[in-house]
Amino acid sequence: MQDLNQDLAGRVRQVAAVTARGEQSPSQDALRLVDCFLARDWEGLGTIYHLEALITTIAGGMVPLTRAAMVEAMRTAANGLFQFEVMHLTDLDEHTCLVSGRIRHSVGGGGFADHESHWLCVFKEGMLWRCGVYPGSRKALDAFAEHGHSLGIEAIQLETATCSSVNDGRHDAGRRVQR
Repeated sequence: MQDLNQDLAGRVRQVAAVTARGEQSPSQDALRLVDCFLARDWEGLGTIYHLEALITTIAGGMVPLTRAAMVEAMRTAANGLFQFEVMHLTDLDEHTCLVSGRIRHSVGGGGFADHESHWLCVFKEGMLWRCGVYPGSRKALDAFAEHGHSLGIEAIQLETATCSSVNDGRHDAGRRVQR
């Protein structure tokens, strides 16, 4: 227990140093994403995603998407049933935060899902570089402990996801298309 307390105290000091330098904390950066989505500011949302971003979310079909593809996925999601509520933001270090809340979204067959979700957001140069969504905070923290800032989301996964999605007709070059 002492090791965990020391680790958490060290992380709090790291985040405090970031804000003391006048930089935004990862949770503040995550709130910018929320604000852009709620305002339907797609151009603004695109500026928050890093040029090398690989983002896995429910809106993106749980496959890693690039910056442009993620903006399009969020725009498409906003046209249907897609709501979320952020309940907690926790900075894990100077680059990473855990966002916890609920999400309600459309599912196949005309229904919808409503469930708890946890997003690990990793920022690089003040922009979202990696993001993964998990059904529980423990799974999210385990992924962070195992993979670090990459969250295990690599470019090879993007290529595999794009190829398999093109083969099943759901995506075209990483973007959802209407069939």
